[in-house]
Amino acid sequence: MNSILARVLNEIALHYSFYSDFLKKKDKILDIGTGSGYTAQYIKSQKKDIEIHGLDIFNLLKVDIPIFIYDGKKFPFSDILYDDSLLFYVIHHVRDYKKLLEETIRVTKRNIIVIEEFNMPEAEYKIELEKEKRTLKAIGLPTSFYQHNFKKEELEDLFLSFSLKLRLIQKLDSQTDKKIEKYLYVLTK
Repeated sequence: MNSILARVLNEIALHYSFYSDFLKKKDKILDIGTGSGYTAQYIKSQKKDIEIHGLDIFNLLKVDIPIFIYDGKKFPFSDILYDDSLLFYVIHHVRDYKKLLEETIRVTKRNIIVIEEFNMPEAEYKIELEKEKRTLKAIGLPTSFYQHNFKKEELEDLFLSFSLKLRLIQKLDSQTDKKIEKYLYVLTK
């Protein structure tokens, strides 16, 4: 296992402790933009009685979890099918992030759990983007992608525009060399 992948897996475990209490027994969870599937796999290893599915526009799985592939527009699910939805490091990679959030709200009964990262003011965007590409390559994911450089306030305003209620906001430790801040949001309708 390379050192970047080891760091990513360690960070998944550390961040889990902040949102795990929001995931209840027998919950049905949708991991939107599941990518490698490492987060979904970790959650399933910690809460064996939950059901978790991945959703992405490509199958990039490195682990064995159920995944749905969709067109990037409309989720292939009925309304309020999932108890909780996860959007970890996803919103900034989606051009129509308002549609993504709209669809997430439509299929989610209880919690929308978001982790996003924001460049610090002193960060040079191009340098940080290259560091992100290096991380993605190290964990076996594509390095060609759309990137919206959200400001923290901009993302929080987006949540408010959908009348989402903030149950938790938590600054997370980052083990990366990128000049970023990471935040966890637990939102409800």
